[in-house]
Amino acid sequence: MLNSPVKKIYITQKFGVNASAYAKFGLKGHNGIDYRAFLPNGNRAYSGGVSEVFAPHSGKIIENALDANGYGNYIKIENDKYGSVLAHFSSKSPLAVGSSVKIGQLVGYQGTTGNSTGIHLHWGFYKHPRNRANGYAGFINQEGLYKSYGSNQEGENNMSDMYNGYDLTNRESMKVAVDVLVRVQKGEFVEKSKLDELVSVKTAELSSKISNDAKKIEGLSTQIELLKKDIQSLNNELENCTSEIPGQEDLESNYEITGKKIISKVGDTTVETTYKVKGV
Repeated sequence: MLNSPVKKIYITQKFGVNASAYAKFGLKGHNGIDYRAFLPNGNRAYSGGVSEVFAPHSGKIIENALDANGYGNYIKIENDKYGSVLAHFSSKSPLAVGSSVKIGQLVGYQGTTGNSTGIHLHWGFYKHPRNRANGYAGFINQEGLYKSYGSNQEGENNMSDMYNGYDLTNRESMKVAVDVLVRVQKGEFVEKSKLDELVSVKTAELSSKISNDAKKIEGLSTQIELLKKDIQSLNNELENCTSEIPGQEDLESNYEITGKKIISKVGDTTVETTYKVKGV
């Protein structure tokens, strides 16, 4: 499986061109593909150290060095089928020689170190067995052999994969680590199992909340029904009290006044008259 080492593809120099420029290196022409540098948001980059470079295939880092008159800061990734040289990094890659990388893993940032006239990435590709006498130092034209970035990812991108092989004690590694963390926070790297677990937890929490809310609603409904019964009972008592109050004619014929008392005095005097049944 082979992927583009950059997210946005814009080729500035194809394989095999400019023979005169590469004759001094003993080559028939350009022995790789050059890509223009872009920012993660897709805009063109005009400074080094910001344009990401990703492993075009899985393998091990077999070289991580500075070639001041050629590749500049570069790495070489190789597996049992093929290998790649990724060159002109802005600074040395934090990946240690001997460490394993996965396809799509962040391995460095584009720059213009070595024999370079501007910020770009040089990608040289070869297959095993490597024919170093082919006029291009064993490199071949990979156009048509690779897919766009992310098409052939092996497994799932996650933080542990992105940190794989990084020596987090140096400045450049920390820069890469921070970049990975930012991208994780943006949701660019999400491990499916973790996402499924989070969905499961959140679903359980939501179900529990719905269940608790349903119980609360049921409890409130019960209280409402009890209140309705209390109100009905009070209405019945009020009707009974109203029916027991004697009318004026009944008072005069069956009741006698037993006394009067002043119960309040605000402006005019208010008098409460009390009665009792005659003869009692």
